[in-house]
Amino acid sequence: MPTALAVPGVDLALRRLIASKQEGAMVDGIAGQADLESGLGAPVVPPAEA
Repeated sequence: MPTALAVPGVDLALRRLIASKQEGAMVDGIAGQADLESGLGAPVVPPAEA
């Protein structure tokens, strides 16, 4: 049971703010990949099972 009262407009605004921050972090992370271009089109190799 939530401890705080949910205000629909504020809740939606917070969710959108968090989503936009996460999207920005994801884009920054992808952009920071130096060898991304050379890896595009490479075959997908499943990880080795431990």
